[in-house]
Parts: sequence; structure tokens; C-alpha cells
Amino acid sequence: MFLSGPRLWRSIGWALVIWASVSPHGVHGAEAPLVAGTLPEDYLPELKAILATARQRSPQVIASEIEIALSEARVYAADAPRLPKLAANLNFATSQTAVSGDNSTQNRDQGFFYLVTLNQAIFQWGALKNQSAIADINVQIAQKNHAEAHRLLALNLRQQYLALIARKLAITQARNSLPQAEAAQALEREQLSRGLVPRTQVEARELGLREARLQVARVEEDFASDRRRFARMAGLGDLPDSAIPMAIPKPADVAATATAVVATLSRDGGRSLFESEIIALRTREADLRYEIAKVRLRPKIFASLGSSLDNATTATTNNVTQQAVTRQTASLNAQWDIFDGLATRGAKKEALTTRRQQENRMASFTVETLERANQLARQLAIDAEAMEIDEIQQRMAGDGLRQLQQEFELGRVARSAVTGAENRVSSSEAASAGARAAYLSRWAELVSLAGLDPVLNNVAVSHHAPSSR
Repeated sequence: MFLSGPRLWRSIGWALVIWASVSPHGVHGAEAPLVAGTLPEDYLPELKAILATARQRSPQVIASEIEIALSEARVYAADAPRLPKLAANLNFATSQTAVSGDNSTQNRDQGFFYLVTLNQAIFQWGALKNQSAIADINVQIAQKNHAEAHRLLALNLRQQYLALIARKLAITQARNSLPQAEAAQALEREQLSRGLVPRTQVEARELGLREARLQVARVEEDFASDRRRFARMAGLGDLPDSAIPMAIPKPADVAATATAVVATLSRDGGRSLFESEIIALRTREADLRYEIAKVRLRPKIFASLGSSLDNATTATTNNVTQQAVTRQTASLNAQWDIFDGLATRGAKKEALTTRRQQENRMASFTVETLERANQLARQLAIDAEAMEIDEIQQRMAGDGLRQLQQEFELGRVARSAVTGAENRVSSSEAASAGARAAYLSRWAELVSLAGLDPVLNNVAVSHHAPSSR
């Protein structure tokens, strides 16, 4: 549907406002910390492609777009009472009337009849205007929920993708440990046949091996299930195992940037975040509902115009008379609900209570958001230390493996010693990947929480944007 005139300019203006609110530079202005190049997709190209696809196909995004369309449709219903109502009744009919006791007279109405009316609300103390404003607010809320859906989707996909990588490495490590356990079991069976070990020891070893295999099968099934769930969330047909890498590059140190992000968010107080803006809109909606309730028991003024045509035939013993009667009417009337059983009082109380509820929600949201941001910044410092320790352990495990390989080539150690070192390297790699995944996941959450996610730059606002009229 094409827009024209003032409505078009209101739409363009509102689109610019939304663009500013979803842009990281629009949220916090020129002081916004730079986070480009520090998020998980900057280290994992596969994830960047997945995020681009999810913006178009994710069920969450599609559902939020449908909500916008529904809210826009409701604007027409809210605006309708402010516009004239034109109605017409057209018919061709025959009716005959006889008066009891007067057989000499009969009336017959036959032919074409019509009635056209035009009604217009004139004055209702601003109630209809406020109804339209509430419908506009609901469209704005739907648009912000749409952007919020993009933000949460991107964050969830990042965190789940990192978790999938860490779990894939853990599964690989668990699989690599099975051959060593199987070799130990075979050795003990041989020793049992020679009477060197008790049967209970061999049975305990077999039971432990079965439990290890069962654990590997369980984590493999959980991994496959999580991979399918991730694919559905991203709007993908499937996510093959090959799309999940076997390593996470070492992320850059973001300690200084994290401090700047928290400081910027603290100065803003979270007022520019989507949730804060939605709460503010809900508060405004409660105010408008109170204004509507205030005038429910005041007289409302309407105007009406009408035109009608009746065809009448009157027959007596002496003659037959045919008449076409046309009428034009104009009226100005008032409707006044004097008492509605205290329904108005209840509506006003509900609106005021809703406003208090939203104010309390805003205060809680601000405190919780700032607390969560500070908590994430502190946890990032802890994760950075854990990541450093895991990297040292991984390096030590690699050095130990290389040394044992040299000793094995010289015939100084058994093959089992090298296999054990290889398993330690695999375990340290899985632990290091888990630490990097935790670090990047925490950082992505902080960036998203502060409204600085670059993904929001790609959220297009192509929907009708109403204004307060």
C-alpha cells in the first residue's frame, strides 16, 4: 500500500528514529566503544554466514515481523471511529396495508427504496485521538520487539555455536581416550589368562570401559540434538558436522573495551536499550488509557446526514394516488452515559496501577541491567585468567608429547606412554577451546546487553511507522 502526504513524511521520520535507535552509534552517540572485530563471528567465518541467513529465515524473526503486520492492521481499526461512516440501504419491495373497518382504503408501497446516511463523530474529549495514539504505540513496540528479537537471536546463536565447538572437541577427546582403555582391557585379559591379576580387577576394568562408551554415545546424541536445534533456530535446513570447526582462535584482550562499555552503559542508565524504550511506551499507553477513562461519562457529540426515497400507492373506491417521498435530514446529537456501574472508576484505577507497574519495572530493569553488566565485566577478567592457564597447560602438554615421541623413537618408553601424552594434549585442547568459548560468549553477552551489537545495523525498518496524531 502506498503512502502519501503527511502520513508518508511521518513514516520516513519514524524510520529514521528507529534506525538511530538500533544503530550502536545511535544508542550511545559518538562515545560508543568500538567493538568491531572482537565478536565470535569475527574469528569464525562460518558463524558470520549463519547469522546472515538467520536474519532472513529464523522463525523468531519471522514471528516478530508478523506481529508488526498485525499491529499495523489494528491501526486502521483504531482510526476508524474518527472518520465518517457512510452507509446505504437499497431495495425494491412491495408492501400492502389495509385498515380494519375501512375496506375502502388500501395502501400499497411498491417500487425502489433507498436510505443513505453519513455519520461523523464531532467531539469526544480526545478519546478517539488517544485510541489512535495507543494503536501507534503498539506498532512502535512491535518494531522494537522485532529489533530485540534480532539482538537475542544473534546472541543465542553465538553462544550456542561456541558451545557446539567446545562440545565437539570434548567428544573427540573422549573418543580418543577409548583406544587406550581398550588396550588396557586387552592387556588385563591376557594377564588374567596367565593368572597374574584377579578376575574382579578385569571385570571392574570392563565395566569402566562400558561406562566410558556409554558416556561417549550419550554426549554424541546430545551433540546431534543440539546441532539440530541450532539449525532450526537459525532457519537452516541442516547444520552438518563439517560446519562446526575443531578450533577457536585465541580472542583479543577486551578488558579495556569492556570497562568502557560498562561506563557508557552506566552513564546512559540503560534508557536507550530496547527494553527501556518498550517500558516507556507502555507507560505512555497507560497514561492515554487513563485519559480515555476520564471522559467516559462525559457527553459525546455526533453529526448525521441522511437522504431517503419511498414510493407509496394509496387506493380508495374513488381513485388511486401514487407518491414518491424523498427526505433529507441533518442532525447534531449528543450521547451521554451518566452512570455505568463504576466501570469508569475501575478503568481509571487500572490505568494508574499499570503506570505504577511500568515505573517499577523500569527501576528494576535499570538496576538489574547495570548489575549484570558489571558482573559480566568481572567474569571476563576471571575467564581471561582461566584461558591463559589453559593455554599454558596446552603448551606444556604439547612439549611433553614431543619429548615422549623422541624417547619412543629411541626405544626408551613404551607406546602406551606416547598414547597417554596424546590424550593429555587432546584433553588440554578441549579445555582451552572451552575457556575461549566461555570468554567470547561472555563478551558477546556484554556487547549485546549494552545495545552495541553490530548485527542491529542490518535490521531494516521497512514497515509503516505511525505517529501520534
